[in-house]
Amino acid sequence: MDATLINAAKKTKKGMQAKFGLICDGNFHIEYDGPDNADALWEDMRFRRRVLMRVKGSGVMRTQPLFPSWEASIVVSFNDTALNPKDIETFVHTAGESVGLLEGRPRFGRYIAQRL
Repeated sequence: MDATLINAAKKTKKGMQAKFGLICDGNFHIEYDGPDNADALWEDMRFRRRVLMRVKGSGVMRTQPLFPSWEASIVVSFNDTALNPKDIETFVHTAGESVGLLEGRPRFGRYIAQRL
């Protein structure tokens, strides 16, 4: 998540401040309506996507996780001498709209942010 927010910050010309001034605390768990163990997720076709990717000129089938509807809560700490709460909010929203998370971004991995 840190890298995603830093990439979003670069779009607002605050990439260096974000790189040294923000930290996402902990690992974040996604919540979704579906199986809760790896084997059941693998068996349920709704939660995977197969795609042909080019690796060194050869076609390789890759299987990627797919969560059509999900949510997660994140905690972002920041150095208030470099950034302010509005900056963080802007980074989170920009990341969701145009940067995305994980593989296949920005087409996949985009989200709608809400402040809790």
